[in-house]
Amino acid sequence: CEHVLIYNHSVGSKIAYVTRSIKIFTSPSSISRGHILHTGLGKFEVRNARIENFGRTTIDVIDSTKIQPTNLKFGPMMKQMEVTYQGTNQIARYAMHAHHSKIEAYFTGNAVLYSPRDGMVAHNSRVHITDNIIVGADGTGIFLEDSTETGPIVNNYIIGTGGGSRSGDDSRFG
Repeated sequence: CEHVLIYNHSVGSKIAYVTRSIKIFTSPSSISRGHILHTGLGKFEVRNARIENFGRTTIDVIDSTKIQPTNLKFGPMMKQMEVTYQGTNQIARYAMHAHHSKIEAYFTGNAVLYSPRDGMVAHNSRVHITDNIIVGADGTGIFLEDSTETGPIVNNYIIGTGGGSRSGDDSRFG
């Protein structure tokens, strides 16, 4: 732009650069939103990506699907499971989620846009959550689920509606 700004745009303004060369998003025509989950072993790093319209769990009260084993056996420690109740708001389907990860995980330099509940969640995991931008998470931008989580959480910028309180979800909250 070759023109000088006419108005003072810095008064009370915040700015975040959300463009990334890697974009992971849920298609507007999809009937089910994507989510990123890690549990167990194996390297887990999500760096410098734009994650848009991810997450299935909403700020509504959790209503998870229930399953139970059948009598069919397929081998040692393997059983067929059947759905006994079809829930409407499954827990733990957040935009980005480290769930009982047994290795260090990294969420670094990402832009997470428009999650229906939480942008980034660590649950009993060691996660480095650094230099991220989270915009429009209807619940919380960054949520540490059990207070057993470790790892630095620094230099993150969160802009969102923040409507979720988690009260009434289960016995741990509210």
